[in-house]
Amino acid sequence: MSEKFVTIFIGLLVGVVLALGVLFGPGLFRKLQNTLPKASSITAPLPTPNNTENNSQSQPLTLVLDSPEDNSFVSDGAVAVSGKTKPGTSIILFGPADEKVATADAIGNFSASLKLEDGENEISATVIDASNKNITVTRSVTLEIPQQ
Repeated sequence: MSEKFVTIFIGLLVGVVLALGVLFGPGLFRKLQNTLPKASSITAPLPTPNNTENNSQSQPLTLVLDSPEDNSFVSDGAVAVSGKTKPGTSIILFGPADEKVATADAIGNFSASLKLEDGENEISATVIDASNKNITVTRSVTLEIPQQ
């Protein structure tokens, strides 16, 4: 008997809350709407010229390979290719045994590892900007695997 009483009491309570919401809800909504700021009074900060993205768009396209040096010799099966270019630019790296795509960070640095074949390897790095300007730098790296 007490379970029925509790169920009926909860049902009545929910009904009263819903009825009050229907009666007074629209007035409360209008009051809440009047307290919010008008759309014309909300302002967003404007981009500044110091923004890295804006600066990277105005920078000329460049490509400098710091590593590897041209005509270098290595004994490992891979070589680290690193350098600097326009921030956010993609760099396409090609070698006879591998190809990779790297992306320059916010200050223009990039790095990736390329697999090499035994003997002389010509590797290249190419950057292409949004206006389809491109720069390619090539390096010769010779892989000499020590005989055991």
